[in-house]
Amino acid sequence: MMKRQSAQGLIHQIYLLAAVCVVIIGVITYLTQYYLSNVSVIKQTEELASDISDEVIASVREYPAGSWLLRYWYEHAGEMDVEYDVDYETGVVTKEKCALLIERHPGLSMKYADMSQIEALPAEDQKLYAEVVYS
Repeated sequence: MMKRQSAQGLIHQIYLLAAVCVVIIGVITYLTQYYLSNVSVIKQTEELASDISDEVIASVREYPAGSWLLRYWYEHAGEMDVEYDVDYETGVVTKEKCALLIERHPGLSMKYADMSQIEALPAEDQKLYAEVVYS
């Protein structure tokens, strides 16, 4: 009888040890997977942000008045009335602003206007130009 009780006690201890090991391994696995997923998400976010900033820089550099635009956007950020996620076909307000600016200044090329041409415009038209290009 004594052997049977000690064998059952040993089996219970082995089960207990195995259960503790499974819990410890589970916690370690959870923590490492959580850490690795956070690192992966942060890395992907940084790469996406870098790609977006490169795209923005390239698109602003297409305009000869790019430095003027950046300065204007920075200095007048709260005053601008901008439509987001539009193009000239679907952006009704942006399309109207573009037509108004071309009507006021028929010789002005939106894409190729340089800094001196933009600075020569009245303040209201400078704002229109900055809003259209931003959109």
